[in-house]
Amino acid sequence: MKKHTESYIDSSIKDPDGLPSNVQGILDDLRQYDKEGNGIGYTDRLDDLWVIVKNAMASNAMSQWAWDVIVQKYWTHADIVYKKEIESGNI
Repeated sequence: MKKHTESYIDSSIKDPDGLPSNVQGILDDLRQYDKEGNGIGYTDRLDDLWVIVKNAMASNAMSQWAWDVIVQKYWTHADIVYKKEIESGNI
């Protein structure tokens, strides 16, 4: 698989403040995978993020609003970029 060339992360969106450390750790991993162009690592950690955030929200350690921001920044934008890459034959 080729490396992706356009960032999967929407840098115009600021991460929510006060995220649990385990959520922040996964976001750090996502930024590293994105920097490396590692789409497989990136999507694997997105799956982990979903589980961790679900638990954080269930324990009231994180808000729905914070999750919505993270989805827009790390997930929705990645889907848009991935679709463009597939259509262009880049990956």
